Amino acid sequence: MPYVRDTMNPYDAAREVAFMLFCSNCAKQLEDGARFCNGCGVTVAVPQRVTSSDAAAAPALALRDSKKGGRLALKGFVLAIIIEIIGIAISKNDVSRIALSVGVGMAIGATYIMVSLSIWKKNGNPVKGKAIGWIVAVLLLMASLGGLTSIGGDIHDTAGADNSSASLPLSPRIVRPSIPRPKFRVYKSSDETPSQTSVVVPSNTTDEQLKSLLWFFREHVRAHDFKPIGIAEHRIGLLAVYRGEKCANEPFLESAGPCGYGEHEDADYQWGIEGDYDKDYGSIRRDGNDVSLFDYHDGWQLPPEIQARLDEQAKLGQAGREIFAQELQTKMTGMGYDITVWVHGEGADSGRELELDSEMFNDTATRLQFINGILPSWKRDLCKTGFRAVRIRRGGSFELGNAYSLACNS
Repeated sequence: MPYVRDTMNPYDAAREVAFMLFCSNCAKQLEDGARFCNGCGVTVAVPQRVTSSDAAAAPALALRDSKKGGRLALKGFVLAIIIEIIGIAISKNDVSRIALSVGVGMAIGATYIMVSLSIWKKNGNPVKGKAIGWIVAVLLLMASLGGLTSIGGDIHDTAGADNSSASLPLSPRIVRPSIPRPKFRVYKSSDETPSQTSVVVPSNTTDEQLKSLLWFFREHVRAHDFKPIGIAEHRIGLLAVYRGEKCANEPFLESAGPCGYGEHEDADYQWGIEGDYDKDYGSIRRDGNDVSLFDYHDGWQLPPEIQARLDEQAKLGQAGREIFAQELQTKMTGMGYDITVWVHGEGADSGRELELDSEMFNDTATRLQFINGILPSWKRDLCKTGFRAVRIRRGGSFELGNAYSLACNS
Protein backbone atom coordinates (compact mmCIF):
# COMPACT_ATOMS: atom_id res chain seq x y z
CA MET A 1 0.00 0.00 0.00
CA PRO A 2 1.64 3.34 -1.04
CA TYR A 3 2.58 5.80 1.72
CA VAL A 4 0.25 8.79 1.98
CA ARG A 5 1.46 11.83 3.91
CA ASP A 6 -0.85 12.81 6.71
CA THR A 7 -0.66 16.59 7.21
CA MET A 8 -2.35 16.31 10.61
CA ASN A 9 0.20 13.78 11.91
CA PRO A 10 3.06 15.54 13.77
CA TYR A 11 5.42 12.64 13.01
CA ASP A 12 4.88 13.02 9.25
CA ALA A 13 5.34 16.76 9.56
CA ALA A 14 8.64 16.30 11.37
CA ARG A 15 9.83 13.76 8.77
CA GLU A 16 9.00 16.14 5.87
CA VAL A 17 10.78 19.09 7.47
CA ALA A 18 13.85 16.94 8.12
CA PHE A 19 14.13 15.83 4.48
CA MET A 20 13.57 19.27 2.86
CA LEU A 21 17.05 20.82 2.13
CA PHE A 22 17.70 24.34 0.76
CA CYS A 23 20.68 26.21 -0.70
CA SER A 24 22.37 28.48 1.84
CA ASN A 25 23.23 30.97 -0.97
CA CYS A 26 20.06 31.36 -3.00
CA ALA A 27 17.57 29.46 -0.83
CA LYS A 28 16.46 27.22 -3.70
CA GLN A 29 15.30 23.72 -2.72
CA LEU A 30 17.99 21.14 -3.37
CA GLU A 31 17.42 17.74 -4.86
CA ASP A 32 18.02 14.75 -2.65
CA GLY A 33 21.78 13.91 -2.68
CA ALA A 34 22.80 17.01 -4.75
CA ARG A 35 26.35 18.38 -4.28
CA PHE A 36 25.78 21.56 -6.37
CA CYS A 37 22.87 24.01 -6.37
CA ASN A 38 20.90 23.91 -9.65
CA GLY A 39 20.10 27.59 -9.19
CA CYS A 40 23.43 29.30 -8.48
CA GLY A 41 25.99 26.45 -8.84
CA VAL A 42 27.37 26.84 -5.32
CA THR A 43 28.83 23.68 -3.79
CA VAL A 44 26.72 22.43 -0.92
CA ALA A 45 27.76 20.24 1.99
CA VAL A 46 26.47 16.71 2.21
CA PRO A 47 23.55 16.95 4.67
CA GLN A 48 23.04 14.74 7.69
CA ARG A 49 19.72 12.94 7.28
CA VAL A 50 17.39 12.85 10.20
CA THR A 51 16.31 9.39 11.20
CA SER A 52 12.68 8.48 11.81
CA SER A 53 13.36 8.00 15.54
CA ASP A 54 14.78 11.55 15.82
CA ALA A 55 11.79 12.91 13.94
CA ALA A 56 9.38 11.09 16.22
CA ALA A 57 11.12 12.51 19.31
CA ALA A 58 10.65 16.11 18.15
CA PRO A 59 6.97 16.52 19.01
CA ALA A 60 7.51 14.71 22.31
CA LEU A 61 10.13 17.27 23.30
CA ALA A 62 7.79 20.09 22.35
CA LEU A 63 5.01 18.64 24.47
CA ARG A 64 7.34 18.13 27.40
CA ASP A 65 8.38 21.80 27.37
CA SER A 66 4.78 23.11 27.35
CA LYS A 67 3.43 24.63 30.61
CA LYS A 68 -0.06 24.67 32.09
CA GLY A 69 -1.42 27.93 33.45
CA GLY A 70 -4.36 26.26 35.23
CA ARG A 71 -2.09 24.02 37.27
CA LEU A 72 0.13 26.99 38.13
CA ALA A 73 -2.93 28.97 39.30
CA LEU A 74 -3.94 26.09 41.57
CA LYS A 75 -0.45 25.90 43.08
CA GLY A 76 -0.44 29.64 43.76
CA PHE A 77 -3.86 29.51 45.40
CA VAL A 78 -2.90 26.54 47.62
CA LEU A 79 0.31 28.34 48.61
CA ALA A 80 -1.72 31.40 49.63
CA ILE A 81 -4.11 29.29 51.73
CA ILE A 82 -1.25 27.50 53.52
CA ILE A 83 0.41 30.79 54.43
CA GLU A 84 -2.94 32.20 55.68
CA ILE A 85 -3.59 29.14 57.87
CA ILE A 86 -0.15 29.42 59.44
CA GLY A 87 -0.62 33.15 60.04
CA ILE A 88 -4.08 32.74 61.57
CA ALA A 89 -2.81 29.95 63.85
CA ILE A 90 -0.20 32.27 65.38
CA SER A 91 -2.36 35.42 65.41
CA LYS A 92 -3.99 34.61 68.80
CA ASN A 93 -7.39 35.92 67.62
CA ASP A 94 -5.92 39.36 66.86
CA VAL A 95 -8.08 40.83 64.08
CA SER A 96 -5.25 42.94 62.63
CA ARG A 97 -2.86 39.99 62.54
CA ILE A 98 -5.46 37.80 60.87
CA ALA A 99 -6.05 40.47 58.19
CA LEU A 100 -2.27 40.77 57.71
CA SER A 101 -1.95 36.99 57.31
CA VAL A 102 -4.68 36.94 54.67
CA GLY A 103 -3.13 39.87 52.80
CA VAL A 104 0.41 38.46 52.85
CA GLY A 105 -0.74 34.95 51.87
CA MET A 106 -2.71 36.24 48.88
CA ALA A 107 0.19 38.50 47.81
CA ILE A 108 2.70 35.63 47.91
CA GLY A 109 0.37 33.37 45.93
CA ALA A 110 -0.16 36.06 43.28
CA THR A 111 3.58 36.79 43.09
CA TYR A 112 4.38 33.10 42.61
CA ILE A 113 1.99 32.85 39.66
CA MET A 114 3.10 36.08 37.96
CA VAL A 115 6.84 35.37 38.33
CA SER A 116 6.40 31.83 36.96
CA LEU A 117 4.46 33.11 33.93
CA SER A 118 7.11 35.75 33.27
CA ILE A 119 9.93 33.19 33.42
CA TRP A 120 8.09 30.85 31.04
CA LYS A 121 7.56 33.70 28.59
CA LYS A 122 11.24 34.66 28.76
CA ASN A 123 12.32 31.07 28.10
CA GLY A 124 9.90 30.72 25.20
CA ASN A 125 7.92 27.92 26.79
CA PRO A 126 4.46 27.42 25.30
CA VAL A 127 1.78 27.91 27.98
CA LYS A 128 -1.66 26.33 27.93
CA GLY A 129 -4.28 28.21 29.95
CA LYS A 130 -2.10 31.28 30.46
CA ALA A 131 -5.20 33.46 30.87
CA ILE A 132 -6.36 31.36 33.83
CA GLY A 133 -3.06 31.94 35.58
CA TRP A 134 -3.20 35.71 35.09
CA ILE A 135 -6.86 35.91 36.20
CA VAL A 136 -6.19 34.02 39.44
CA ALA A 137 -3.09 36.12 40.09
CA VAL A 138 -5.05 39.36 39.70
CA LEU A 139 -7.86 38.11 41.97
CA LEU A 140 -5.37 37.08 44.65
CA LEU A 141 -3.67 40.46 44.39
CA MET A 142 -7.00 42.29 44.80
CA ALA A 143 -7.88 40.15 47.84
CA SER A 144 -4.45 40.91 49.28
CA LEU A 145 -4.96 44.66 48.93
CA GLY A 146 -8.39 44.36 50.61
CA GLY A 147 -6.96 42.46 53.59
CA LEU A 148 -4.04 44.84 54.07
CA THR A 149 -6.30 47.91 53.75
CA SER A 150 -8.54 46.66 56.59
CA ILE A 151 -5.56 46.69 58.96
CA GLY A 152 -5.29 50.45 58.76
CA GLY A 153 -8.94 50.79 59.80
CA ASP A 154 -8.46 48.55 62.82
CA ILE A 155 -5.40 50.47 63.96
CA HIS A 156 -7.18 53.79 63.53
CA ASP A 157 -10.26 52.62 65.45
CA THR A 158 -8.32 51.29 68.41
CA ALA A 159 -6.05 54.32 68.74
CA GLY A 160 -6.28 55.86 72.16
CA ALA A 161 -7.35 52.68 73.95
CA ASP A 162 -6.32 52.41 77.57
CA ASN A 163 -3.00 50.57 77.75
CA SER A 164 -3.19 50.48 81.53
CA SER A 165 -5.96 47.88 81.18
CA ALA A 166 -4.09 45.64 78.73
CA SER A 167 -5.51 42.55 80.37
CA LEU A 168 -8.95 43.46 78.98
CA PRO A 169 -9.18 43.29 75.16
CA LEU A 170 -11.15 46.21 73.77
CA SER A 171 -13.02 45.88 70.52
CA PRO A 172 -12.60 48.42 67.68
CA ARG A 173 -14.22 51.83 68.28
CA ILE A 174 -14.17 51.36 72.08
CA VAL A 175 -12.15 53.98 73.92
CA ARG A 176 -11.75 53.29 77.62
CA PRO A 177 -10.76 56.06 80.08
CA SER A 178 -7.18 55.82 81.27
CA ILE A 179 -7.64 57.56 84.62
CA PRO A 180 -8.29 55.49 87.79
CA ARG A 181 -11.84 54.97 89.00
CA PRO A 182 -12.99 56.90 92.10
CA LYS A 183 -13.55 55.36 95.50
CA PHE A 184 -17.12 54.20 95.96
CA ARG A 185 -19.36 52.45 98.44
CA VAL A 186 -22.70 50.67 98.21
CA TYR A 187 -25.30 52.92 99.82
CA LYS A 188 -28.25 50.55 99.57
CA SER A 189 -29.13 47.41 97.61
CA SER A 190 -32.24 45.27 97.12
CA ASP A 191 -32.33 41.50 96.84
CA GLU A 192 -35.23 41.55 94.41
CA THR A 193 -35.00 40.81 90.71
CA PRO A 194 -34.15 43.02 88.98
CA SER A 195 -31.68 44.16 91.63
CA GLN A 196 -31.51 47.88 92.42
CA THR A 197 -28.34 49.31 93.99
CA SER A 198 -27.33 52.85 94.90
CA VAL A 199 -23.62 53.62 94.80
CA VAL A 200 -22.09 56.78 96.31
CA VAL A 201 -18.89 58.48 95.10
CA PRO A 202 -17.22 61.71 96.32
CA SER A 203 -19.07 64.87 95.28
CA ASN A 204 -16.05 66.14 93.33
CA THR A 205 -15.86 63.03 91.09
CA THR A 206 -15.32 63.96 87.44
CA ASP A 207 -17.17 62.56 84.43
CA GLU A 208 -14.02 60.73 83.32
CA GLN A 209 -13.75 59.05 86.71
CA LEU A 210 -17.41 58.02 86.45
CA LYS A 211 -16.67 56.45 83.08
CA SER A 212 -13.82 54.44 84.61
CA LEU A 213 -16.15 53.28 87.39
CA LEU A 214 -18.80 52.12 84.92
CA TRP A 215 -16.14 50.13 83.06
CA PHE A 216 -15.11 48.59 86.38
CA PHE A 217 -18.71 47.50 86.95
CA ARG A 218 -18.96 46.13 83.42
CA GLU A 219 -15.82 44.03 83.68
CA HIS A 220 -16.85 42.36 86.94
CA VAL A 221 -20.55 41.89 86.19
CA ARG A 222 -19.84 40.32 82.81
CA ALA A 223 -17.32 38.03 84.53
CA HIS A 224 -20.00 37.10 87.14
CA ASP A 225 -17.63 38.44 89.79
CA PHE A 226 -19.76 40.60 92.12
CA LYS A 227 -17.57 40.50 95.22
CA PRO A 228 -15.36 43.50 94.23
CA ILE A 229 -18.56 45.53 93.76
CA GLY A 230 -19.90 44.53 97.15
CA ILE A 231 -23.29 43.10 96.17
CA ALA A 232 -24.81 39.64 95.74
CA GLU A 233 -24.88 38.12 92.27
CA HIS A 234 -27.97 38.88 90.19
CA ARG A 235 -28.53 38.10 86.54
CA ILE A 236 -30.54 41.32 86.12
CA GLY A 237 -29.76 44.58 87.87
CA LEU A 238 -29.02 48.29 87.92
CA LEU A 239 -26.23 50.23 89.60
CA ALA A 240 -27.11 53.92 90.05
CA VAL A 241 -24.16 56.18 90.92
CA TYR A 242 -24.61 59.40 92.92
CA ARG A 243 -22.18 62.18 93.76
CA GLY A 244 -22.76 62.33 97.50
CA GLU A 245 -25.54 60.78 99.58
CA LYS A 246 -28.26 63.39 99.22
CA CYS A 247 -30.20 61.69 96.41
CA ALA A 248 -28.89 58.13 96.86
CA ASN A 249 -32.02 56.83 98.60
CA GLU A 250 -34.53 57.94 95.95
CA PRO A 251 -34.77 54.55 94.09
CA PHE A 252 -36.20 53.03 97.27
CA LEU A 253 -38.74 55.75 98.06
CA GLU A 254 -42.36 55.74 96.97
CA SER A 255 -42.58 59.50 97.30
CA ALA A 256 -40.31 62.41 96.46
CA GLY A 257 -36.98 62.45 98.27
CA PRO A 258 -34.66 65.32 99.24
CA CYS A 259 -33.86 65.98 95.57
CA GLY A 260 -37.52 66.11 94.47
CA TYR A 261 -39.29 64.08 91.86
CA GLY A 262 -37.45 62.49 88.97
CA GLU A 263 -34.12 60.71 88.66
CA HIS A 264 -30.97 62.38 89.90
CA GLU A 265 -28.25 59.73 89.51
CA ASP A 266 -25.04 60.91 87.86
CA ALA A 267 -24.33 57.61 86.09
CA ASP A 268 -25.81 54.15 85.85
CA TYR A 269 -24.92 50.67 84.69
CA GLN A 270 -27.60 48.16 83.74
CA TRP A 271 -27.07 44.48 82.92
CA GLY A 272 -29.19 41.43 82.18
CA ILE A 273 -31.17 43.11 79.42
CA GLU A 274 -33.57 40.48 78.07
CA GLY A 275 -32.26 38.19 80.80
CA ASP A 276 -28.78 37.96 79.24
CA TYR A 277 -25.68 38.73 81.32
CA ASP A 278 -23.81 39.95 78.23
CA LYS A 279 -26.44 42.53 77.30
CA ASP A 280 -25.60 45.69 79.23
CA TYR A 281 -25.69 49.47 79.05
CA GLY A 282 -23.75 52.28 80.69
CA SER A 283 -24.40 56.03 80.66
CA ILE A 284 -23.57 59.27 82.48
CA ARG A 285 -25.88 62.21 83.01
CA ARG A 286 -25.00 65.62 81.59
CA ASP A 287 -27.28 68.64 81.84
CA GLY A 288 -30.19 66.38 82.77
CA ASN A 289 -29.72 64.06 79.77
CA ASP A 290 -28.33 60.52 79.67
CA VAL A 291 -25.24 60.20 77.46
CA SER A 292 -24.48 56.65 76.39
CA LEU A 293 -21.00 55.41 77.26
CA PHE A 294 -21.31 51.85 75.92
CA ASP A 295 -23.84 49.08 75.29
CA TYR A 296 -23.81 45.44 74.29
CA HIS A 297 -23.88 46.28 70.58
CA ASP A 298 -20.25 47.45 70.71
CA GLY A 299 -18.92 43.89 70.63
CA TRP A 300 -16.72 44.19 73.72
CA GLN A 301 -15.63 40.83 75.10
CA LEU A 302 -13.98 39.47 78.21
CA PRO A 303 -10.36 38.27 78.13
CA PRO A 304 -10.18 34.77 76.56
CA GLU A 305 -9.11 33.06 79.79
CA ILE A 306 -12.08 34.48 81.72
CA GLN A 307 -14.52 33.67 78.93
CA ALA A 308 -13.16 30.11 78.79
CA ARG A 309 -13.81 29.74 82.52
CA LEU A 310 -17.39 30.97 82.14
CA ASP A 311 -17.99 28.64 79.20
CA GLU A 312 -16.75 25.70 81.25
CA GLN A 313 -19.00 26.69 84.14
CA ALA A 314 -21.94 26.92 81.74
CA LYS A 315 -21.27 23.40 80.46
CA LEU A 316 -21.09 22.02 84.00
CA GLY A 317 -24.31 23.85 84.90
CA GLN A 318 -26.10 22.45 81.88
CA ALA A 319 -24.92 18.94 82.74
CA GLY A 320 -26.21 19.42 86.32
CA ARG A 321 -29.65 20.46 85.08
CA GLU A 322 -29.83 17.48 82.76
CA ILE A 323 -29.06 15.17 85.69
CA PHE A 324 -31.67 16.95 87.82
CA ALA A 325 -34.32 16.41 85.12
CA GLN A 326 -33.43 12.74 84.79
CA GLU A 327 -33.65 12.18 88.54
CA LEU A 328 -36.96 14.04 88.68
CA GLN A 329 -38.29 11.91 85.82
CA THR A 330 -37.35 8.75 87.74
CA LYS A 331 -39.01 10.09 90.88
CA MET A 332 -42.24 11.01 89.05
CA THR A 333 -42.42 7.60 87.37
CA GLY A 334 -41.80 5.86 90.69
CA MET A 335 -44.67 7.79 92.26
CA GLY A 336 -46.99 6.67 89.49
CA TYR A 337 -47.21 10.01 87.63
CA ASP A 338 -47.20 9.92 83.84
CA ILE A 339 -45.14 13.10 83.44
CA THR A 340 -42.37 13.58 80.88
CA VAL A 341 -39.51 15.78 82.17
CA TRP A 342 -36.74 17.42 80.14
CA VAL A 343 -34.60 20.57 79.94
CA HIS A 344 -35.33 23.24 77.35
CA GLY A 345 -35.45 27.03 76.99
CA GLU A 346 -34.79 29.61 74.31
CA GLY A 347 -32.68 32.76 74.02
CA ALA A 348 -31.14 33.87 77.31
CA ASP A 349 -33.01 31.03 79.08
CA SER A 350 -31.61 28.33 76.80
CA GLY A 351 -31.09 25.19 78.87
CA ARG A 352 -32.62 26.85 81.95
CA GLU A 353 -36.28 25.94 81.54
CA LEU A 354 -37.69 22.74 83.06
CA GLU A 355 -40.40 21.20 80.87
CA LEU A 356 -43.17 19.08 82.43
CA ASP A 357 -45.52 17.46 79.92
CA SER A 358 -48.58 15.38 80.85
CA GLU A 359 -52.21 15.02 79.85
CA MET A 360 -53.10 15.15 83.55
CA PHE A 361 -52.51 18.91 83.38
CA ASN A 362 -55.58 19.20 81.16
CA ASP A 363 -57.55 19.02 84.39
CA THR A 364 -57.62 22.58 85.70
CA ALA A 365 -57.85 21.60 89.37
CA THR A 366 -54.85 19.25 89.07
CA ARG A 367 -52.81 21.83 87.22
CA LEU A 368 -53.51 24.60 89.75
CA GLN A 369 -52.75 22.28 92.65
CA PHE A 370 -49.40 21.44 91.11
CA ILE A 371 -48.53 25.08 90.35
CA ASN A 372 -49.60 26.47 93.73
CA GLY A 373 -48.79 23.51 95.98
CA ILE A 374 -45.96 21.40 94.59
CA LEU A 375 -43.94 23.80 92.42
CA PRO A 376 -43.15 26.28 95.26
CA SER A 377 -41.58 23.45 97.26
CA TRP A 378 -39.26 22.76 94.32
CA LYS A 379 -38.21 26.38 93.85
CA ARG A 380 -35.12 26.35 96.05
CA ASP A 381 -33.61 23.29 94.37
CA LEU A 382 -34.58 24.48 90.91
CA CYS A 383 -32.98 27.90 91.43
CA LYS A 384 -29.88 26.36 92.97
CA THR A 385 -29.49 24.10 89.93
CA GLY A 386 -29.79 27.09 87.61
CA PHE A 387 -33.35 26.84 86.34
CA ARG A 388 -35.21 30.09 85.77
CA ALA A 389 -38.64 28.88 84.72
CA VAL A 390 -40.93 25.84 84.59
CA ARG A 391 -43.16 25.19 81.60
CA ILE A 392 -46.32 23.12 82.06
CA ARG A 393 -47.52 21.33 78.93
CA ARG A 394 -50.82 19.49 78.62
CA GLY A 395 -49.79 16.75 76.20
CA GLY A 396 -49.72 16.83 72.41
CA SER A 397 -46.89 17.56 69.99
CA PHE A 398 -48.03 21.12 69.21
CA GLU A 399 -49.06 22.15 72.72
CA LEU A 400 -46.71 24.90 73.90
CA GLY A 401 -48.05 25.12 77.44
CA ASN A 402 -47.42 27.96 79.89
CA ALA A 403 -44.12 29.08 81.39
CA TYR A 404 -43.93 30.10 85.07
CA SER A 405 -40.96 32.17 86.22
CA LEU A 406 -39.22 30.96 89.36
CA ALA A 407 -38.13 34.54 90.22
CA CYS A 408 -34.73 33.32 91.42
CA ASN A 409 -32.54 36.03 92.94
CA SER A 410 -29.52 35.12 90.82
